Amino acid sequence: MNTLPKLSVPKYSLIIPSTKERVSYRPYLVREEKILMIASESEDSDLIQTALIDLVAECLDYKGDVNTLTNCDLEYIFLQLRGKSVGDKIDILKTCVECDASNDVTIDISTVTVIDHSPKDGIIRLSDDLSLELNYPTLGNKIDYNSKDSDTEVLIKSVATALAVVYYGEETYNAADTPIEERIEFVEGFSNAQFQQAVDYLLMAPYVEYSSEFTCSKCGHKEKFSYTGIIDFFI
Repeated sequence: MNTLPKLSVPKYSLIIPSTKERVSYRPYLVREEKILMIASESEDSDLIQTALIDLVAECLDYKGDVNTLTNCDLEYIFLQLRGKSVGDKIDILKTCVECDASNDVTIDISTVTVIDHSPKDGIIRLSDDLSLELNYPTLGNKIDYNSKDSDTEVLIKSVATALAVVYYGEETYNAADTPIEERIEFVEGFSNAQFQQAVDYLLMAPYVEYSSEFTCSKCGHKEKFSYTGIIDFFI
């Protein structure tokens, strides 16, 4: 009985932005692209994120858990996968803000950059005797929001979820292993200034950005645009 041959798939390498680790990867295949298309057409951000994590886990030769990679890592890795699987060039439509005309624009995702303004040592010093280490958000580390939460409660939960290590005096506490309720209570004990420092740190999380401009074919207006975030890049 004849059997069909197994097709070979090329291998490439990339450097994970947050860890600087070089890893190999393969392009995603038709069966995997179909899952991406279904997720994209659903316009459900949770479904898109799940599909993205599953895709990266399948295509990346990574010994760790992809759920622990930062959002920036996964965005960057996905764009590398997309470039080698479908192509770096993507044709899109951009509407001119001056005359509302639609313009055909080609973007090149191979030119994306990682924007990183975070402190290099990753330590937040809240006082002479209190310092923190916070983990930047990951797609696999979802924050347990409630629809009734106020903006402040959302920020408190965000900081508490990110809390990894607490340095208090001469003692070191592994906060990541403590219950989230205890971490929330701990964060609620911050002064306003200390809380703002922690929030500002999370807002400095690295991200992938594509920036370019186009000239309107109708009125000649030049317009800059950029894409950031995984939903923007899921194209």
